[in-house]
Amino acid sequence: IIRVHVGGDQFSETFQTYGGLLRKSSGYFLRALEGLFIEASTKQVNLPTEDPDIFRLFFRYLNTGRLYETQIDEQAHQDRPSFWTLFRLWVFADAHDIEGLEDIAISEILNNVCCNGFIPIDLILELEGHTVCGVLLYEMLVEL
Repeated sequence: IIRVHVGGDQFSETFQTYGGLLRKSSGYFLRALEGLFIEASTKQVNLPTEDPDIFRLFFRYLNTGRLYETQIDEQAHQDRPSFWTLFRLWVFADAHDIEGLEDIAISEILNNVCCNGFIPIDLILELEGHTVCGVLLYEMLVEL
């Protein structure tokens, strides 16, 4: 069992999960937990700059392969994560080498575009600050 402490002093949460799940889903966690890093011996990973709410989405994905608890949640448009939440989830997945989650985040962003009929311009500006040309999410949103 691996303990993952997420967030800073005021807003933090500790998650416990199987190391095999973390290593299989993420190149970042694979390197941290199988290398010569302290995390491999302490069985604890600290992510002080990450948002516990974003990690909770990753945690659900890690354990179920999806962002929603049930099919009904998946179909209820009012309960879908916002553009910003999905963008932050994609940034997290990109930074931690979680390809499957990156794909789901992109798919959900596109679902939001279809449901809402627009992309917030400030999201595109923020995306420019976190990515480079050629990144799939950037290219798709600029084309839209």
